[in-house]
Amino acid sequence: ARKFVYRLGAHRFDEMLTAETEEAIRGLVYSVTHDQVNDLREEFAVGMKSVLNNKIEKYGVQILFVKITDVVLPYQLQQRLQDTTAFKTKMGETEKVHENRVRVLKDQAFLELEAIRKKNARQVQEISAERQRYEIERRELELIALGEAKVQEVAEVTKAEVRLKKAQGNEQVEKVRAKLDAEHLIRKTDIKCQDMKIKAEEKAKVMIKDSEAELEVAESSALSMVAIAEAELEGKLSM
Repeated sequence: ARKFVYRLGAHRFDEMLTAETEEAIRGLVYSVTHDQVNDLREEFAVGMKSVLNNKIEKYGVQILFVKITDVVLPYQLQQRLQDTTAFKTKMGETEKVHENRVRVLKDQAFLELEAIRKKNARQVQEISAERQRYEIERRELELIALGEAKVQEVAEVTKAEVRLKKAQGNEQVEKVRAKLDAEHLIRKTDIKCQDMKIKAEEKAKVMIKDSEAELEVAESSALSMVAIAEAELEGKLSM
């Protein structure tokens, strides 16, 4: 109490308390952002009590309780904060609406994607089934084609054998026919040769007879000429 009365006094204590309080408030306010001021009143009060006690305890004074009754910001700052708060609220509502819309769009997109996946899966199944049917039809067609080719091959072989047998038969027929033609030609040639031989013999006989007749005529002529010659010779001798 002596230190307080002789060294400080009530009037100077009020001035000092006011100055230290303002300084403590400025220090506390500068240490936090404006949006934390209203929420940290109790912490401000505890901090201010500690700062004030450190300043005035040497004068024998102890502050037991500090209470910040109100916090008032500058009007423009308060208005801006209110606008900011309203804007943040509106932004929050807009974000919620946007999130809700995004959620709806995601759900819709998910449903559409699921529908597309199901459709694709169904198309894949249909394509697989169509492919299996095509493979079965292709194998059936291959079997049918192989069967037809085998039948055609057998038919062609049969036709070839028939043609071969027919050709062999025709060859035998041609051989027999050629043999018959040769025999017929031989017989015809023999007959023709016989006819020619007979005609030649008959012609030879005729020519022999003609030659014999001519010989007889020549002999008769020769005898006549000899007789005439002898007669002429005898007549000459008689003379």
